[in-house]
Amino acid sequence: MLDLHKKGATPQRMNDYVVETVKVGDNTLSIKTSLEPWGIYKIYAFGKVTDSAGKLFLSISTESSDFDQPGFAKDHADEAAKGMRLFSMDAYREAGLNKKGQRTQTHYTFKFFDGQPSYQTVRDEFINVANGKSAPISSRTGLVVP
Repeated sequence: MLDLHKKGATPQRMNDYVVETVKVGDNTLSIKTSLEPWGIYKIYAFGKVTDSAGKLFLSISTESSDFDQPGFAKDHADEAAKGMRLFSMDAYREAGLNKKGQRTQTHYTFKFFDGQPSYQTVRDEFINVANGKSAPISSRTGLVVP
């Protein structure tokens, strides 16, 4: 699909597509791959975890934010010079409304990758996050949903 996109053979407004849907216990994980990284965090893959009623309760992403790259380049100058980027696996969970009535979320960072991880790695890690087998290395709560 990425090769077709590079050749201009995908619909003009097509940004991503569902690669697969996986049952994780009573929940469902839908995994999308981006044709072009999007958003301020440059999202390459995106997972949505829904409960048995179909309600979204967790989003998972593989990101490569521009603001993470200077530190990566400092520590990995040769790789960065060849175009390699730092990637992170993050998740977001709704945390309710704040005192101003704004939707808030909790952000979790699960891991970092030197270079873009393969789809199989993304899939395996998304499943581990969705079924609670992966612990975050950091989290922040009460963040206003953009």
